[in-house]
Amino acid sequence: MRRDALTLVAGLLLCGPGVAGAFQVGDLNCDDAVNVFDIDPFVLALVDPSGYAAQHPDCDVLLADTNYDGAVNVFDIDPFVTLLTGGPSEPEAIQLAGNALTDYPYFEFVRAFHQNAPIQVAIDPTLHPEIVGRTADIYVVEEQTAGEWVADPSLDDVTVDGMLTVTFAGTTIQENTFQVTGPNELNAAVYEELTGDYTGLGHGYDVVVDMNRNGLLDGGDYIDGLGREAGLYVCHDTTAPGPLAVTNVTYSVGTIFGIPAGHGGQKLYYPTNVAEMGQLPLVVVSHGVGHDYQWYGHIGNHLGSYGFIVMSHQNNVSTVETASLTTCGHTDAFLHLLPGIAGGALVGHVDTHRIIWVGHSRGGEGVAIAIHRISFTPHSYEPTYYTAEDIVMVDSMLPVDFNTQQLTYPGSVNYHLWTASGDADVHGGAGVDRAQTFHIHERATRYRQSTVVQGTGHGWFHSGSGGAVFEGPCPINAAGTHLVQLGLMLPMYKHYAHGNIPGSDYLWRQYERFHPPSVPVGIDPCYVVSQEYRNGHEDGTCFIDDYETNEGAGLSSSGGAVTYTVTNLTEGRLDDNNSNFAWTAGDPFNGATQDSTDWWDTGRGVVFDWNGVNQYYEWAVVPELRNFAAWKYLSLRGAQGTQHPYTMATAGLLTFTITLRDAAGNVSSINTGAYGGGFGMPYARQGGWHNEMRRIRMRTSDFLANGSGLDLSNIVAVRLDVGPSWGTNQGRIVIDELMLDNDLPSALTPLTLNLINPPPEFVPPHEPVTFNIKIMEGDDQLVEGTALLYYRHDGGAWHSTPLVQVAGEFWTGTLPAAACGDLPEYYFSATGQVSGVVTAPPAGTTAPFSSLVGTYVGILDDNFESDLGWTVYSAPGMTSGAWQRAIPLGAADGSPPEDFDGSGRCYVTDNRASFDVDGGPTYLTSPVLDLSGADDPVLRFAAWFTCDDLIPPAQDFLDVHVSSDGGATWIQVAHIASFDDWVQHEVYLADYIPLTAGFQVRFTAIDSPNNSRTEAAVDAVTVFDVSCE
Repeated sequence: MRRDALTLVAGLLLCGPGVAGAFQVGDLNCDDAVNVFDIDPFVLALVDPSGYAAQHPDCDVLLADTNYDGAVNVFDIDPFVTLLTGGPSEPEAIQLAGNALTDYPYFEFVRAFHQNAPIQVAIDPTLHPEIVGRTADIYVVEEQTAGEWVADPSLDDVTVDGMLTVTFAGTTIQENTFQVTGPNELNAAVYEELTGDYTGLGHGYDVVVDMNRNGLLDGGDYIDGLGREAGLYVCHDTTAPGPLAVTNVTYSVGTIFGIPAGHGGQKLYYPTNVAEMGQLPLVVVSHGVGHDYQWYGHIGNHLGSYGFIVMSHQNNVSTVETASLTTCGHTDAFLHLLPGIAGGALVGHVDTHRIIWVGHSRGGEGVAIAIHRISFTPHSYEPTYYTAEDIVMVDSMLPVDFNTQQLTYPGSVNYHLWTASGDADVHGGAGVDRAQTFHIHERATRYRQSTVVQGTGHGWFHSGSGGAVFEGPCPINAAGTHLVQLGLMLPMYKHYAHGNIPGSDYLWRQYERFHPPSVPVGIDPCYVVSQEYRNGHEDGTCFIDDYETNEGAGLSSSGGAVTYTVTNLTEGRLDDNNSNFAWTAGDPFNGATQDSTDWWDTGRGVVFDWNGVNQYYEWAVVPELRNFAAWKYLSLRGAQGTQHPYTMATAGLLTFTITLRDAAGNVSSINTGAYGGGFGMPYARQGGWHNEMRRIRMRTSDFLANGSGLDLSNIVAVRLDVGPSWGTNQGRIVIDELMLDNDLPSALTPLTLNLINPPPEFVPPHEPVTFNIKIMEGDDQLVEGTALLYYRHDGGAWHSTPLVQVAGEFWTGTLPAAACGDLPEYYFSATGQVSGVVTAPPAGTTAPFSSLVGTYVGILDDNFESDLGWTVYSAPGMTSGAWQRAIPLGAADGSPPEDFDGSGRCYVTDNRASFDVDGGPTYLTSPVLDLSGADDPVLRFAAWFTCDDLIPPAQDFLDVHVSSDGGATWIQVAHIASFDDWVQHEVYLADYIPLTAGFQVRFTAIDSPNNSRTEAAVDAVTVFDVSCE
């Protein structure tokens, strides 16, 4: 939408050179290929543009502009050679679509957009410096799979004003943010074959930045999409009825499957033209005490209009145990009697493998017990027509909790909880466990989500009589409750029943920022909704701290140190210890009702406060979790503490800042309010009701914005910065579950790719090398043509060659022959429809495999089991920490628990417990070695180094130097920061020193100034040459 972009990028040039036709840059003779036949035309375009135009009238001279700077000159020669020898490059898949933010990181990349919202695109020039100064065209196009893009790479923009031409400039993501559509500009309708109508959610579009402006998706372009997941999804208002007419019918199933007499009633809602449809998901609704099974028409009609079958049944609510059995029995009875229900209209149209159980009040606990009955052996109910695996979700609306975790335990099922802060029945009061809803949510072990709605009562979640059963201020009444309820149910149920991708955005994004347009959040202050979502895929989550183990304030559950300056800190159970919510210092977890008083509920967290002073709470990250680049999201759950004076002073959303620090001391900070939310204010019922947990979830890549310099692969600490400089001036909060996740879908075994044998350290010259690879698709599907071996020599351009399928999951890949002196690097890649790009090794281009060309010639191979002539010298006055050869003791002072290679000994800095490096330096120097006859010698060593001061000037390093003149002069080759683990390093010595007979290597440890806990170790030192002919 060109007119809007002009406002956003005022002062930027919004036009640029065009390219005739649709030929790829480098295709100078316009024959749809870049090859040797383009060499002469390229030279002609370079030296005689007019002559080129005369000989090739259908081509544009700018096809020779291979570096995309708008001119044809000598700087295009090298890129042209790369195109000629390496073939066309691939478009790069990156995140593009999202929303501008007023605070750092200044842009949020998201999947789902409401139809009435604008859409923006951004590229960070510090992450993609190649864009600066270049003009490109931005297209919004209908989504396509990778295979469809290969078949048809043409770009057809669907916005009102067509593709948008922009020029990238400046140094920030703000300067390179462009609005590409206005409100209501894109179509949100999604046709579904299953229903034969537009019942889908989220119309998918891809976004393409066409860097060479040829109207094709090809090499050098950027795309948001290129897989199973589109670049963005435009969603209609999920509170609006769907397009399908709905029929309802009431009947009785009798007393089969254990259903007691007088409780056989069912009311059914289904699409009227179901006979023309496929198999539809089944939603079973179980009511509570004093309710009627015919009071859930708002749910039945809404979901039915989108292609769900909804059956609400009479429930035996004498106890929650009987209610659970009734749910199980009614599900079986419905499926058993299908031929006689509604004249048999639903026969063949019920998907028995996609069932959602929904319960209200006592029925809400009943469905949680029901899934336990059929999930855990021995089963206390044995289904006839379905299994536990067929229940794709359990949804409890305002449930009671009469039982302990031993029975009311949803376990690994996808679970959602509704809580009404104004509920006068299941009221959530501090002294009554059975009236606290959150316990059941805490017992869900896998994918779980919670929604707390203020201003609503127990009776407004159904559509019948019986009153509101409401207490508190600012009511939103039944109509408002149903907007929130139905607006979330539709995307949530589609997400878990159909795998709907944009549906997940409704679960985790801050409600203030993303909610159905008809819900008047921000307009009517009575609408306040708190949500938390935990992605629970076994292979896609890890906890830095869940407070379940390592009890005590100084150590996280993952084993890292916890430090803080916040005040009044207590770690303990998430259970208010008295019968009211009035603040008292004797009840530090006031308002926390996540766990019952029963010892089976073991949830824990930490509470603390601050007031007008900048303070912090910090987790040290253990080495095995430091690679945040391997994770998509960092998240933390928490809430404001009810009725605390600081909470009352806040009187609204509470914000703070999350800061990441890497091993080099670089930091990047994001305020939790940047995304439009924060920890919500507890409901003002009787002065403040229970704590309302929310989860703050941030993309790890957001911390890289605008050249933060952060090394996401080596994050040593996560800090909560609080106080006036970092967010809300004062606050009292409870927090739990600092975690990382990869946003994996709930029902997926992802595609995996692995080498069958380890990569060789040495490869022969002039001979190709074949690798055996195993690609397991799991529940995913391999995208055709994406199984590739990528390789390069000596840091040059990456090239690719296809993997060849031998049989089933077994593939081979061939690395082209390398010459002496080459350093081949390579990795393997495949793309799953859901898993996305999977590489081996996992870091791909960042840390590929590499092999040396030639044969091994050993010069030194020292595991320190014997003394080969190393010397130690320490500065006078050094009190402890000198190098010594020993079997490491592994004391709790940062020293290694064992050597690197398992032989036993290594060099450590003082093997006595609690005697770290004090003062120094202390030098460990090798014997003199002869490199005079070597070709390309390599120094390899394993190092361990810890320093508890991670910020200069107190930060210490392990330094490595080499000498070619017997120690007269030294050249530094490594400067190693704290890592608290063994890491292997390699140095190519010819890059630093002449190859002489006087080679030595020296390792230096120092504590300067002498105020740190510093420990070092070295093991497995080898020097070898690579002989090649």
